[in-house]
Amino acid sequence: MDFGVGAASAKSGFAATGLATNDFWNLHAHYNPRFTPGQPQVPNHTTERLKFADRSESPVSIAVQNAPGVWGNASGDAMFDSFLFAQNGSNLVVTVRALEAGRYHFYLYGHAEPDATAEQNSVFVLRSGTNTLGPLTAAPAPGWKVAQGWQEGRQFVVFRDVPVEKDQPIVIEVAPGPGGVAVLNGLQIISRGSSPPKTIGVAALPPPATYTNLIVREVRYDGKVTDTEARFT
Repeated sequence: MDFGVGAASAKSGFAATGLATNDFWNLHAHYNPRFTPGQPQVPNHTTERLKFADRSESPVSIAVQNAPGVWGNASGDAMFDSFLFAQNGSNLVVTVRALEAGRYHFYLYGHAEPDATAEQNSVFVLRSGTNTLGPLTAAPAPGWKVAQGWQEGRQFVVFRDVPVEKDQPIVIEVAPGPGGVAVLNGLQIISRGSSPPKTIGVAALPPPATYTNLIVREVRYDGKVTDTEARFT
């Protein structure tokens, strides 16, 4: 998911993770085509029916609350170069709904280059059911360019193997780091398996045969065998 402005994301392919060089990226935007001074601010918005990386549709939705601001970086990556932000030192909240039950990795990007304010690196807390994970934050990495490569703990953080139950939303709180502004550039959700193991029925086997250690090498008899009878003595 790319957080920015417009009608469609210019991002495709890998970021810190991904499946292929042509991965599709959904766009979550509060303004289309852009924010202009004087227009009403939009702090809350929901994007429905997100697409998977292969462009097939899903029932998943993402809602963002308290993020009326939008700005950008100059890293050379289309996702990283736009972000939403909260105002007045407050938190913004992301809610993911309708994920299949399973376990997931959540990759989160929350960085703004120094501008009129200091560099921003957001602090993330993830809640899934009764599980609260975090906080996680990235270390400062001013002036980063995409050609330098992605580095965990610098451009992004990861919540790994997060359990998700059916009909259970994922809530991600994005708080300001030392710079004082909560920002959100992107989110990738990687499934670790969404189906429980299947039990395969096995037919009952017949009881094993009973064996002895008796070995018969030769049988001798006295008697007469004809076409109609056999007599032994």
